[in-house]
Amino acid sequence: MKMPTNRRVRKYLYKLSKSLKHLPATERHEIVEEIQSHIEESWQNESDGKFDNESLDRVFDKLGTSDELARHYSEQRGFAPPAKKHTVRNVLLIISGLILFFGLLTGYLIYRISVPVINAITKEGNLVTIDKKGISALGGSIRINDSGIRIGSLIDLKNLPEIDKNKYHEKVKVENVIKINNSTDNIEISNPVGDIVIRGTDRDDVQMTAIKYISKETNRDINELLKETEVVQKIDGKNLKIDVKYPESFIKNKISYWVDITMELPKKFSANAGSVSGNIEISDIKGPVNADCVSGEINIRDIEDDIDIGLVSGGSKIKNIIGDAKINAVSSEIEINNVKGKIEAENISGDLIIDDVSGDVDIESTSGDIKLSKLRGNIEIDSSSGDVNLTLANDFDFTLDGETSSGDIRVNFDATIDNNSIYAKVGKGTHEVKIQTSSGSVKITKAKQ
Repeated sequence: MKMPTNRRVRKYLYKLSKSLKHLPATERHEIVEEIQSHIEESWQNESDGKFDNESLDRVFDKLGTSDELARHYSEQRGFAPPAKKHTVRNVLLIISGLILFFGLLTGYLIYRISVPVINAITKEGNLVTIDKKGISALGGSIRINDSGIRIGSLIDLKNLPEIDKNKYHEKVKVENVIKINNSTDNIEISNPVGDIVIRGTDRDDVQMTAIKYISKETNRDINELLKETEVVQKIDGKNLKIDVKYPESFIKNKISYWVDITMELPKKFSANAGSVSGNIEISDIKGPVNADCVSGEINIRDIEDDIDIGLVSGGSKIKNIIGDAKINAVSSEIEINNVKGKIEAENISGDLIIDDVSGDVDIESTSGDIKLSKLRGNIEIDSSSGDVNLTLANDFDFTLDGETSSGDIRVNFDATIDNNSIYAKVGKGTHEVKIQTSSGSVKITKAKQ
């Protein structure tokens, strides 16, 4: 007797597959298929072909948890499971909690080099820092790591000055042509308050245009303040570094400054950009792109390599990416169109719209709707509190395994629906479509010919 479709078995295999994501896809699929066959055979033997729940409990007890099994296979095949770390998503979650706790939305600056680092300006001018060890603040009186949060003496965080970019008292435009070496092919730009535009061109040097603004009257000399607001540039081998330095009065007297920077550079460049309060726009370059922003938008288009963005409280439009796209966002609306590689997206409190992707798509979402169309690879969705709307091409072959804890499931093709779970094999079942949701409806549609 063939094993019946069972939600517990599918959920176990789904979790096992997620825990094996660090393995090559072919090996991961082999392991999952092996365990599926093992469960079927063991369940049949344990139950004398009755396939009851008590015998299935015994099968799972002998197998162990999906995480334990994944760890066993990883070690057996020489792949160590990824160590726990502060991913950008975890960092943003922790910082968002801190910001809510202190009543501050903007006031920290993202810098990311080899590991995520976030800094927040405190009342005393000190920094909240996130690094490999976790988060430390106020001389270590606040320490956050995998074991949780320990809080000592508290100091109110100081808000950055409020900025209305439609109103300003004075501005000055600075233009500069930067001669670069043949080996220079990466730009690193940090601008706490203000927009960043990076644009690839056919030129062989770099054109920098910086516009400095002061948004309200002050007793200090305007020209003196504008001079104190420096745009520091440095060429270090392959790297062109641009850093905006604000005068001391920026923090102490709440005088509102900001600097908008536009960089026109050779298309061969890669780019790393970070801003606290401002928009980031990057286009027409051939190298990888990394961008982090708090309270602003990140718009990226026409990139011939991978992109990686981190975003809090804003929006993002991503278009025409030849490489992979990785997105970590909090309280942000994300739109992605035309990606040739794969997509990994984690979004907390915001909608996600993805259209036209050649590679695999892996999404984790909390409190936001997901709308997907024109996908041609494997699809994996894990959603909490949000609807999933998936439109597939008419000739797309796939195996569907889905479940929702609270919500409707609707499809326009033949499928087995059992309470809040669904299974289907369409065509040859070439691609995997895995969907897990809680408190959200699922709609999957095959487009008409």
